[in-house]
Amino acid sequence: MPLATISVALAHAERDASDEPALASQLASLRGRIEEPLRVAIVGRISAGKSTLVNALVGQRVAPTDARECTKLVTWYRYGPVPLYRVVHDDGSTTEHPLPADGRLPSNVGVEPRDPVRIAVELPCPLLRELTLIDTPGLGSPDRDGGGSTHDLLSHGRSTAALPQADALIVLLGADGARDYEVAAVTEPVTALGLPAIGALSRADSGPGPDPIAASAAVARGLASDLTGIVTEVRPLAGLIAETALTGSLGDADVSVIRVLAALDAADRRRVLRTPDRFRAAEHVGTPAARRRLLGLLGITGVRMAAEAIDRGAHDADAIADALRSRSGIDELRQQLLEHFARRTDLLKAAASISAIGRLGFGRSEHRGSAVVAALVETAERVALSPHMRLLDLMRAKAQVDAGQLALPDDLRADLARLVRDAPAHIRAGASLPTDRAIREAIRQRSVRWAAYESRAAPRQAHVARLALEQYLQLFDGVDEPVPRR
Repeated sequence: MPLATISVALAHAERDASDEPALASQLASLRGRIEEPLRVAIVGRISAGKSTLVNALVGQRVAPTDARECTKLVTWYRYGPVPLYRVVHDDGSTTEHPLPADGRLPSNVGVEPRDPVRIAVELPCPLLRELTLIDTPGLGSPDRDGGGSTHDLLSHGRSTAALPQADALIVLLGADGARDYEVAAVTEPVTALGLPAIGALSRADSGPGPDPIAASAAVARGLASDLTGIVTEVRPLAGLIAETALTGSLGDADVSVIRVLAALDAADRRRVLRTPDRFRAAEHVGTPAARRRLLGLLGITGVRMAAEAIDRGAHDADAIADALRSRSGIDELRQQLLEHFARRTDLLKAAASISAIGRLGFGRSEHRGSAVVAALVETAERVALSPHMRLLDLMRAKAQVDAGQLALPDDLRADLARLVRDAPAHIRAGASLPTDRAIREAIRQRSVRWAAYESRAAPRQAHVARLALEQYLQLFDGVDEPVPRR
């Protein structure tokens, strides 16, 4: 498998570089990363909701959030049995602190944004067993030092770090209509990395209309089209609603206010929920402090959704939170994280390692003339061309098909959906039974179909067809009878 091949090649290169300590250290670092959970960086412009998304994903309000750029430093969230945070300096020294009683990372950790440090938070969160989340300062941040930290990360680390920090990206995009600005803010740094990325339209609940989350789907599709080849897709996400739903923030007092709101007649409820100001002024719905708290937890759209949840039979905080979560878009985003990242960890780590090895051999690397590096690059290039690695290209094509950016006939769409699954060979091939004979017959039928389509398809579709045919051929590994070619 690609990752095993890369790992062995790195071990051999590290041994062969024993007389080049700097190179050996970089190779050891890269090999060590293979044993870690996949690293996923969350990037976006200032106040895009990155820390809010972190909180929703880990199920705890740990990352500081407000209307300003809170994430002044790059912050890593890893699995650990005890909640704590460390200030990690570039020289490797660390200062460890327990998280405060409220579980939040302090906004001020005693360092300046210009200091060469990062923050490492450890939490006993199941998701962090599979993924390490990297929260970054905002792209285009007016704070030169804070924004520089993000730029360093996306440009493969500060001057003292030779390798990129992330294996994959979540790109947060705003829902405020500044489409050209959003695209410009993320295109250059994300393209420079060449890492797999999924997009999310944050604050999808902030638009007009009775259901702004549903309405934002069109905006998300437009952004996905603008960012074709950069992100696989863009999903609407109501980050604040998801954060509140998944962190247990709704209490009995909040539910009492929501019940009063739900009991209003339809006309009065519409009037009260038309704008945040009208809700704040609704003296017959809870106290001013209670109304302010609900708006802070959910926003006006979330308050409206919470009342609708009671209409549908939710009567306690847990049931309301479940209803809010299901409409926030966070379930779909988590599913994309699993499908595109967590279930393809080995492939993504191999791809990130291949990119890192390439940077050792080319560009400005001081090691690019090394014979050790040249041999390593040769191995990496060979692995990159293998059908295993080409599956990533097919997955990206499938995401473009799903987003409506690439047209395929319905039968080939169904083939493609099976082919990119992390599933046994007979399921990926569409065979009726898990036997060699059934797999062979299924692959024959589909190979003929894709080959015929390739011969008449437009260039983009023909490329997808060739990728699919490669995967069908790979499925035949270990089967005696060869697959007929065109």
